[in-house]
Amino acid sequence: MDVPLEGFTEPELGMKLGKVGRTTGFTTGKITAVNATIKVLYGGGKVVTFKEVFIADVLSRGGDSGSPCFSLDTYESPGILFAGSETHSAYTDIRHCTNIWPIELIKPEPKERVYTLLIELVPKEQSEDWIVKGSVISVKTKRPIPNVEVSLDQRSVITDASGRFEFREVPPGKHLVKAVCSGYEPYEKEIVLGD
Repeated sequence: MDVPLEGFTEPELGMKLGKVGRTTGFTTGKITAVNATIKVLYGGGKVVTFKEVFIADVLSRGGDSGSPCFSLDTYESPGILFAGSETHSAYTDIRHCTNIWPIELIKPEPKERVYTLLIELVPKEQSEDWIVKGSVISVKTKRPIPNVEVSLDQRSVITDASGRFEFREVPPGKHLVKAVCSGYEPYEKEIVLGD
């Protein structure tokens, strides 16, 4: 999954985050601590202390290190993942990186006006039904698009002011997701829920 980053930002307590890791893929959570000091146990029993990091309740595993996280509201990155567990992840503040290395985002110019859906699939506990939710963003501006008609099979909703949408009680199987917005190319994708 490619997530277009809009820029860099300062980590803030409670900020809603997403990250796409090599091992765990797309996971979300929020920042639970900033300006933290942590100790990480590495191979051979070595313990390393890290200062001025931030912590988020985002799942990560080995192989996810180096993944940038991003604000789910602005698509700006506050940091880079370097350690984690099943319940939390630790991130280096992106400002430390940009102070050392000349980092800049390279944004390709889109050849056509399109928008991208970021769809999160959440299974309901003790039920075979699913919740399908996500955000609609502009590929050109990387900003959420409100008032987009998103349909899942025969049901449809309109995205809210943050470009978000949600369908509940979606049965397992194949479903067709479509999105229509004036001034943009129509979007269509088949998704499969369940094994």
